[in-house]
Amino acid sequence: GAEEAGTGGAWALARDMQARWPIEDTVVVAVDGLSGGEIRWIRDGELLTVPIPAWMERAARRVAASDPRFGSARDFDIPSGATDARPFRTVGYDGFCITCVDPEIGAPQNYHLPSDTPDNLDLAQYAITMDFVTALARELWTSWKR
Repeated sequence: GAEEAGTGGAWALARDMQARWPIEDTVVVAVDGLSGGEIRWIRDGELLTVPIPAWMERAARRVAASDPRFGSARDFDIPSGATDARPFRTVGYDGFCITCVDPEIGAPQNYHLPSDTPDNLDLAQYAITMDFVTALARELWTSWKR
C-alpha cells in the first residue's frame, strides 16, 4: 500500500482495479499494524475526515461487542496522514482500515521507530486482532447490501 509515500501503492491499485472490481460489488478493509495497542477502525483524513460507511461501522461495532477480547475496540480519527483504504474511498469503494493504536501515544507502539521489529510484536494482541479481522470479514459478508 505504501501509505508512508502518499498511499501511492493503494492509489495505483484502486485506479487499476476499477475496471475489474466493480464498485457496487467490492468492499475494502485495509489491515495494518495489528499489534502494539488496542483495536481501532480508522476514520481517514488529514484535512477532511472521510466517514466510514455507516453499514461497515455498525458491523465493526457488532463484532467489538461479540467477544470480551474485543472490548476496547472502537473508532479512531487519525491525527495525520491516511490509510491505504483512503484511495479506495476516494474513487467510490466502501472501506476502512483496521489497526492497533496505543491510546497513550495515538499510534501503534514502535510505529516507524528503529524498535519496530518482529521481536517487539505483541503476538497475543496480534492473534486477537486477527480474530477480530476474521470475525469482521464474516460480519461484513452477512450484512453487506442488506
